[in-house]
Amino acid sequence: MTPSAADADDIPGNGGPFWDGWTFRHPNVDGNLPGSDNFHPLRAEIEDGTIAPSPTNECSTISDTFLDGGQVSVFGIPFPVCVIPGGRYDSDAGTLTNDHVYLLEDTLNVGNGQNEEASEGGSLTVANDEMVIEAGTQLMGSDENNPAVVITRGSTIDARGTAEQPIILGAINDDPSATDRIQDDPTELGGRGQGWWYRAQRIR
Repeated sequence: MTPSAADADDIPGNGGPFWDGWTFRHPNVDGNLPGSDNFHPLRAEIEDGTIAPSPTNECSTISDTFLDGGQVSVFGIPFPVCVIPGGRYDSDAGTLTNDHVYLLEDTLNVGNGQNEEASEGGSLTVANDEMVIEAGTQLMGSDENNPAVVITRGSTIDARGTAEQPIILGAINDDPSATDRIQDDPTELGGRGQGWWYRAQRIR
């Protein structure tokens, strides 16, 4: 926090030291990033084809538990949607690549370490699974179920986001009865908890 930061604009009480002190300002954007209508960290890469959609839906190839969720438009470019059901995610699943948009239906546990029996002396062996997410991947959670990704004891997440291609985390309206499951614009990231993960992380 920077207590001496100037107000965000000329309106008293709008912004100010607390907001400015915690908010990064991009030189190409007029104003704060959260809620800015003209800023999305992957827009240039998607529009110039650096991040391009898969020509076909390959969800079942990434994991046999993933479902075809139709398509969603990202800056006018149709991306195939992979629906990730809640439950258990294990190392048999492939890397979440940036040529699909992923819709998380419900809470997803990576590994089985949350299970009481997956402990010393228990009847289950701790799985030591790993979830790998490619740079520039877009992962959306269903608003209806408030999903989460839980990395359980013994397992890891390898999130490979970079400053140029961060991993996008958002929330959308999901219609399970529709061919195209995502009903909102996935580029709108102004809600609480939405944003991007730009730093490569491997968390155990």
